[in-house]
Amino acid sequence: MRDDLSDCGTTRLFVVFDPEMYELPDNEHRIDRVHVFVFNRQNQYITSYLGGPYDYLSGQIYEVPIDLDPGSYHFVAWTNSGEPFKTTPHISEFVPYVTTLNEIELYLDDGADNNYTEDVPDLHYGLLRAADVSASEFNDHTIYLIPDTYRINVTVQGLENSEDDYQFLIEDNNSHFSFDNYIVSGYSDVHHIRVAQLEDGELSASMRVFSLTNDHSIEHMGSSEHDDRSPVFSFSDLTTDETLYRDNLVKMIRKAYETAGKTVDFDKTYEFNIILSFDANMDVTVSVNGWSYKYNPTEL
Repeated sequence: MRDDLSDCGTTRLFVVFDPEMYELPDNEHRIDRVHVFVFNRQNQYITSYLGGPYDYLSGQIYEVPIDLDPGSYHFVAWTNSGEPFKTTPHISEFVPYVTTLNEIELYLDDGADNNYTEDVPDLHYGLLRAADVSASEFNDHTIYLIPDTYRINVTVQGLENSEDDYQFLIEDNNSHFSFDNYIVSGYSDVHHIRVAQLEDGELSASMRVFSLTNDHSIEHMGSSEHDDRSPVFSFSDLTTDETLYRDNLVKMIRKAYETAGKTVDFDKTYEFNIILSFDANMDVTVSVNGWSYKYNPTEL
């Protein structure tokens, strides 16, 4: 950035999240802050802008004014960054023209030791590559956000009445995100934990979780290719220390859809309603968003 900005145009970034494009849970995907990071064509960090806190309205457009020298830039946007999401290295350690997009990661830092008994915050991501800025009065560009969190609702039916404590657990290695929105491997698993008791013959839990697939980057939206990450869902009786159900969560969702001749679109559907129905022999029928199949534990 130069001190003399007389040749700089005013860049107006319009950050947009359009909930009509997705199948979302009601009253979710709030945006309290928008953090835009600017990189040059060499992927070198230039500057950033943090806007908020906002009183979010569905479909709201966020305007981000930034003064830039004429040139071509990449813009990366994250929502709710700063608190509780942090970057590594810390943003205070970013060095213009030295720190690169490829070395920065975003992660959730809330002191929970990766064990979450309440919902993680909403997270959204946006990327605009090779946006040209000229010396004209205004340079208008739009960054479209995609959700990076999903809602998983689970109901268990068919168990005998008891006062046992039961646990729902989703384990996934997805605590850190690269700045092109890929999940960075090599970190400790995130544990989403809910404890419940039987009520009227059913158990239920709801969890907001981070991205379920690693092909969720902007450049791969709509891709038919899938990664081999393995988020695991399990349901256990804590009182008897018995695991009653355990399977790959993404596999569960895909199999339910495929059994019905459907294809799940993780780039569009962000809420999955799962029902585990136990019969008298403790065999399980799995239903996801209305599509069902018989669970075979030998396939895990």
